[in-house]
Amino acid sequence: MCSECGQEFAWEDAYRGVNNYFDDLPRADLWGGFGRSLLVALFPWASWKVESSARFRLRRTWLVTAVACAVWHALAAAWVMLMQTGWLAPWGVPIDRPLRLILAAPWNSEWGRFISGAKGTSPLTITTMGGDGMLEPLAMVGVCWLVGVVLLGVVIAVRPKPNCGLLWARAMVRSIPAIGLVTLVLCAEWVIVSTIEGRLSPNAAPNLGPPSIGDFAGVLFLLTLPVLALFIMWSRHVRDTGLFGRTWPIVAAMILTPIGGTVALMVALGAWDA
Repeated sequence: MCSECGQEFAWEDAYRGVNNYFDDLPRADLWGGFGRSLLVALFPWASWKVESSARFRLRRTWLVTAVACAVWHALAAAWVMLMQTGWLAPWGVPIDRPLRLILAAPWNSEWGRFISGAKGTSPLTITTMGGDGMLEPLAMVGVCWLVGVVLLGVVIAVRPKPNCGLLWARAMVRSIPAIGLVTLVLCAEWVIVSTIEGRLSPNAAPNLGPPSIGDFAGVLFLLTLPVLALFIMWSRHVRDTGLFGRTWPIVAAMILTPIGGTVALMVALGAWDA
């Protein structure tokens, strides 16, 4: 423990001449350190075993996060172009809007439309990204991320330690690109589910009765990968704070609280409408 600030550290960290990430102190080499930091921002599980330093510069973390968000913006635009041109479906329709609009705002609700047509003798309808495009999954993921950030801040505030505010800020900033990651995961799952439903029952009328086992299975499928991505992401960033002996109870609360609250709200609103 440092006699001046009270921060705990490992002896090997005290004698380390160069760290692993761009925002660590002492800073790693520019290209290698920036690449590893970008990898953590985009895919936290890719560098799971490489520890972060307790000493860092938050401005560098913001720089890496800005680049990571630009990467996810480009991936979102590529995803919209892929869906709109129908490269995955021979029955797709060509883009009738300039590409610069997609590149500028891939989150626009304009891109959430239906691709309909026929393949062989079976008519098919494929939902690209839902009625509002990426806006609906983006809003859901954004709320889950915000609730998780607030809960982590509350837990840290209850048991304050030296430098805890800065460590919380690094975890929050590093986790921002995960909003784009989980949003694209949800969009991909939505296309898969709607494609399967279109192939199995292309002429079926909408189900207005109680949800079936297949409906629950579809919802479970849609939630599994995003929850897993959030769990791995938050586990990495909460562990990097070095403030907790066990991270999984905190991470579980950060993820399940917004999901449980959303389900309870939907049930309450449904009961009120009934």
